[in-house]
Amino acid sequence: MATYLELRDRMMELAKQMEEARLMEMGEAIREVRRLIEVYELTPQDIFDIEEAMPGEVPNAKYRDPETGDTWSGKGRPPRWIIGKDREQFLIKRAERNVMGMGLFGKASVSHSELDEQEWK
Repeated sequence: MATYLELRDRMMELAKQMEEARLMEMGEAIREVRRLIEVYELTPQDIFDIEEAMPGEVPNAKYRDPETGDTWSGKGRPPRWIIGKDREQFLIKRAERNVMGMGLFGKASVSHSELDEQEWK
């Protein structure tokens, strides 16, 4: 049976090998994530379910009252026009949100130059 010190040394060597493998694979993982962000036009909110706006930033509208045009971000106290109703019917479609100021590809647009040249060949 191996001694504690031998096992500790093996564990440290494995930890070193694990970190080397992680660093080698990380570049490809990042390229794939960037590719998926661009393909699906994902925003940080889509990925991380960010609830709070930055200081001074107005949250993006998520729901719209079709009768008045009033909007609500889905955060905080709900307005009267949505209380007790199915929120799906008031949901603003992604394309509409883009037109409302998020830009064509949302806040997390990734340029082609950021992706590895291999991805585009």
